[in-house]
Amino acid sequence: MNKFLTKVVNWLRAGYPEGVPPTDTFPVLALLSGRLSTDEVKAVANELMDRGDFDHIDIGVAITQLTDDLPRPEDIERVRERLAAKGWPLDDQRDVEETE
Repeated sequence: MNKFLTKVVNWLRAGYPEGVPPTDTFPVLALLSGRLSTDEVKAVANELMDRGDFDHIDIGVAITQLTDDLPRPEDIERVRERLAAKGWPLDDQRDVEETE
């Protein structure tokens, strides 16, 4: 098991030592599904490439429009990586902050 999955399992065991009751199954699954699927990453990246002009805030807005949830930093990064792989490197705000 990878570290992320181990943390999830440990979290579930701590919160539900007797097992997840049927009434909590769907809410727990909803909490765990906060990551964009590969198809959603592709959809966001394609929408932004079609637009042609965007930054990290636009990535977050596009994710929010697709998922109806606030974007997670990990998902923004996955979209950034997808865009970079397709030849759309973005200015990285982290580089600017480090040099200041």
